[in-house]
Amino acid sequence: MDEAAVESLIERIYDMALDPSLWPELVAGLAAMLGGHAGSIEQEHVESQRGVGLTIGLDPSTVPQYFEYYAERNVLRRVRNFSERIRSFTPIITLDQDALAKDSLMRTEFYADFLKPVGIHSVLTVGLWSEGPSVTAMSIFRPLNRPSFDESARALAARLHPHLVRAFRIGRKVAASGAMQAGMSAALDQSPLGVLILGGGVVHFANAQALGLLAEPGGLNLCGGALVAADVADTERLRAMMARAQAGPGRAGGAVSVRRAGGKAPLSVVATPLGAERFSFFPAEPCVLVCLTDPEVSAIPDAYLREGIGLTAAEARIARMLVEGRSLRGAAEDLDVSYSTVRNHLQHIFEKTGATRQAELVALLARTAKQPNAPY
Repeated sequence: MDEAAVESLIERIYDMALDPSLWPELVAGLAAMLGGHAGSIEQEHVESQRGVGLTIGLDPSTVPQYFEYYAERNVLRRVRNFSERIRSFTPIITLDQDALAKDSLMRTEFYADFLKPVGIHSVLTVGLWSEGPSVTAMSIFRPLNRPSFDESARALAARLHPHLVRAFRIGRKVAASGAMQAGMSAALDQSPLGVLILGGGVVHFANAQALGLLAEPGGLNLCGGALVAADVADTERLRAMMARAQAGPGRAGGAVSVRRAGGKAPLSVVATPLGAERFSFFPAEPCVLVCLTDPEVSAIPDAYLREGIGLTAAEARIARMLVEGRSLRGAAEDLDVSYSTVRNHLQHIFEKTGATRQAELVALLARTAKQPNAPY
């Protein structure tokens, strides 16, 4: 083992962490050190077997070919009680013979129709990350004319493994910070719309309004990174819309309504394709911006009430309740304060808005919410 080469690769690992777009170079370097001829890094949803990835030393068509058919037939990824194992996921290094003896592997469809035709005979996999049901791993491959990976290869990979895991986590943060700056995140939290960014079976971002709507029973929810509705027909329409927004060269968004329990007005769900490279560690991963509109919620952002009018947090809460049709006594009960406290807050709201009566205040705020160019 060339110690200088190992130390050099470790240094490069952390260089790559600061620029996730250079990870293909790292995969190539790791393959060379481990005696492989090719490698890949992929993120796979363990329930749907869908995912994204990139390869080095293999035909680029290998990735879509794998996820469109062979992921479900990957005998090397079959793990008993996986739903339980994933909850306590620990990144480990595995060889293909850990899952299946080589002679048994060579008799499978996965080997005969996928691995062998693309030139793969032996596989060493390095676990990197788990988020919900999605797992990210790096694999190094050897062809038939080279010895299979053995324990010495595993030991060398083990030296590099903690650095790879740490660098991948840093790289995710770097990629995320480049895509969603803190200022933008804060601004979206002030939006009256629920905003989600989805891609590759993962929620990359959800603002406060979206989280609130997803938490309501009998409406919209997330299952394995996919939007689902309580109503089966609505779920099918959601899936079709998201598929249009995520797949194919002519990616297109759409809009659907989602029914809710308790007689509530349906949610409006609008999906818009996003540039993949801005929200993903993987260049090929398509992402979608989803906006959720609740017609029963007043569209008066907290930024306008707090900064535009100058209301305190308590005054802003009471103003919202009044626009939603609550009485002063009802607001007092909901806030667990005295009726006189609510009346004092209302008087301060009158002074700051110029309104003199409760009905006038509600009309003023409701008109502001409907103005397309309101100052927020």
